[in-house]
Formats: sequence, C-alpha cells, structure tokens
Amino acid sequence: MTGPAHLADRTEIADLLTRLNHWLDDHRVSWQDDRRYADLDRLYTTDTVAHSPRGTVHGLGELIAHIRHNSTDAQHTQHVTSDVLIDLDGDQADVTANTVVHFYRPDEGPFLTTGLRGAYTAVRTPDGWRLASTEMTPLWRRAA
Repeated sequence: MTGPAHLADRTEIADLLTRLNHWLDDHRVSWQDDRRYADLDRLYTTDTVAHSPRGTVHGLGELIAHIRHNSTDAQHTQHVTSDVLIDLDGDQADVTANTVVHFYRPDEGPFLTTGLRGAYTAVRTPDGWRLASTEMTPLWRRAA
C-alpha cells in the first residue's frame, strides 16, 4: 500500500522512535521523579512488553519501575538511531532499527558506547501509534 495515509503512518512510527530517544536522553528531570514518566503513555501502550538483557517487563507500570531501578542521574546517554525499517500491516507495524548509545558524565566525553538492534511492534491506538513491544539486543560495546 502506498499513498498519503501510508506515508503518514510511516512518519508517525519513525517519529515515535525519535521521541523515545529524546525521552531517554533528557536529563533535565531525575529518573526518580514521577514527572519524568507522566507522558510515557504517549510512547507505549499500557500493556507493553519490553525485553532487554536486564530482563523482561510486562505493562507500563513494570516498565517504569524497571527504568527507574536501572537508571542513574550520575550518567547520561545519547541515543542515535538509524536504518529504521517499518513493515506496516494495517493497524500494526513491525519495526527494526540500529541504535548507537553513548554513555557519558556531564562535561565529559563518552566512557562507554554500545551498538544495539531494536525490534519493535507498534500499534495504532485512538491516540496515535504506540509501542506494544520492544526487544533490545546488544551487538557490541566499547569502553573509552
């Protein structure tokens, strides 16, 4: 399928990944502050499932607890995502992308860089596209 609606869906899904990266990299609000998570439902479905080397979580509440537990304000990240491939099928899309994550401390260069392969399922909701599942697979890592 092609056409304006198809292109609009693809753009919204790609923007969803960009908004996720911006959220992950925004260090203005502490990981422990509830305000940080107030709009996370604009990225994820309430029943989202997330798989990573740090475990699997079910639901937005578990995801928030998992992120809060595994994140520290002493280090920041910069996520750079590329090679986004979107396979649309009606109100669902399978998405893959490569992400390079730079970990750094304020006013210092990166001390760790990792390469990840992300696999996502996005679904159309009444409020727009949301991530119903994510799976992050580490590909490589390099310490500075």
